[in-house]
Amino acid sequence: MPCAIVFGPLFTAYIWPWVRAEIPESALAAFTTTTVSEDCADGAPRRELPCFSLTIGTVLLPIALMMLKAVRDTAQPSSGRAAAIRRRCRIPESATP
Repeated sequence: MPCAIVFGPLFTAYIWPWVRAEIPESALAAFTTTTVSEDCADGAPRRELPCFSLTIGTVLLPIALMMLKAVRDTAQPSSGRAAAIRRRCRIPESATP
């Protein structure tokens, strides 16, 4: 993870002049909403991104699900990976904290 954090921006700065970054029209249509507004000077349709709360919800949903699974595994000591290791090593449940 630290490698990606450090070298991701460095590689991007290095490779940026040689990469043609053009967003395909199909991607724009899939991830934006087209609205006709009069505030655009050239009369072109304006593209709007999804709302911030929807974006944050999409990002945080997997994290919330992982946290719920961790709580469930902790609350049920007879299931999960720790229980499988205890059974394999023949450690009684009363010996674990």
